[in-house]
Amino acid sequence: TTQLLTVSEAFNRLDPHKMAQLLSPRVPTLGMEIVGDLYPKSLSSWPVAVLKRFSNNGQPALLRFVNVRFLTAMIRDMQQNIDNIFSLESCVVSQMVLDRAKL
Repeated sequence: TTQLLTVSEAFNRLDPHKMAQLLSPRVPTLGMEIVGDLYPKSLSSWPVAVLKRFSNNGQPALLRFVNVRFLTAMIRDMQQNIDNIFSLESCVVSQMVLDRAKL
């Protein structure tokens, strides 16, 4: 057990900029899905139309830059606060309660 990593140690090994680059192409599509889920079609049609123009890696350089900067900062913040965001103990207990055979 001395060789095991904590959640914090594992998460801090991630390169925030590389993670942001990997995640950023998905941001416009996620934005479209969120707007579509939150607002009635009459209100969400124009933001969805705008976001569709930026999906499928068709993001303009400025939007891609902002996405990567935002995601990089978000990942760094998550690294600093991972113990407040994610509880491995809670996750394991939840899964064990769902599947009693694992006990």
